[in-house]
Amino acid sequence: MTVADTIRNASDVDMARILTAIILKGQGYTDEAAFNVEPKVLLEVLRMEVEDLAAGC
Repeated sequence: MTVADTIRNASDVDMARILTAIILKGQGYTDEAAFNVEPKVLLEVLRMEVEDLAAGC
């Protein structure tokens, strides 16, 4: 199984976790902290990131 296959087969929740972990890692969080985020926090981090992108940051 390739990385692409794994991504294609990931659930929406898993994809949200992966994207949030990438964002949090970029902000200096450890691997464990980045991947062990509560679902409500996942949505908030993604919402803030989208708002920043929309604002041109």
